[in-house]
Amino acid sequence: EFFSHATPIDVLEQSKIGSRPARRTGKRSLNDLRSIPWVFSWNQSRYNLTGWFGTGQALKQFENEHPNDFENLKREAKDWAFLKYALIQIESNLLNADTTIMKRFADLTPSQQVGENLLKLLKSDYESGIEQINKLLGASHEQRRISRMEDIKNRKNSLYMLHDMQISLLKEWRALKESESEQNENLLLDLLLVVNVLAGGLKSTG
Repeated sequence: EFFSHATPIDVLEQSKIGSRPARRTGKRSLNDLRSIPWVFSWNQSRYNLTGWFGTGQALKQFENEHPNDFENLKREAKDWAFLKYALIQIESNLLNADTTIMKRFADLTPSQQVGENLLKLLKSDYESGIEQINKLLGASHEQRRISRMEDIKNRKNSLYMLHDMQISLLKEWRALKESESEQNENLLLDLLLVVNVLAGGLKSTG
């Protein structure tokens, strides 16, 4: 329920940008969904969770239960290139996420309780992920990734404008989705255009 409403997956299913349909057999279930639209839709709504979800909780629990080993992991993060690279890639997904936009999409979920509960879970892990990677890499991301933070800042207002447009169009289109009116078709075309523009602005489809 959350995924179906808090991401534009229903719009992506109407696109013609892949070599195969979004779903294997056409069933509306997570098992039937292909990986590309799964990742793409989470990124469009600025969750990016396929690149980080679970990391914060895992590292936090590891630090609490094995503090000495966590200190060893800090040292490995400095000396082991692969581990440092992996942490930076996870962190990049965290930095490209946006909790303000995440909440706005979560508010599209029909059940307020479902939306609030899942958003709370995701934000908790998001915050833990930022905190734990900062610990492992020895400094805050603001200090370590100045150019990335400047890039995010420069694109923020323009992306927010596009997200405003996307959410507004989504609400209108979903209200008319069962109809075959010309208005419905025009809204879908606008939504597909916004998907493409956002992918360019985010510099990623997932």
